[in-house]
Amino acid sequence: MKESKINNLINNSFLLLLLLISVSKSFGQPTIPSTPTPTNGATAISVNPTLSWESPVSSGYDLYISTSSDFSTKTLYSGVGTSQSLSNLTSNTTYYWKV
Repeated sequence: MKESKINNLINNSFLLLLLLISVSKSFGQPTIPSTPTPTNGATAISVNPTLSWESPVSSGYDLYISTSSDFSTKTLYSGVGTSQSLSNLTSNTTYYWKV
């Protein structure tokens, strides 16, 4: 009887290990967005721009917008896809953004 319980425990532990390995492989490492538009240093941008980027995985994102290069104050936009439309930005102001 004890041997049966031990075998069940070993089998269940093995299945849990396989499940954890499977889950970690399916999530993988986060991807790094590329090809941002507008590009770094762009000027004469509309006060109602659409920010876009490329990503090998089309999934959810967190987009941060700031007038401070250290992002000490920022606005967060979250969504799905590879773009975000903004409106009513202040003209003649430098904005920083990151995904």
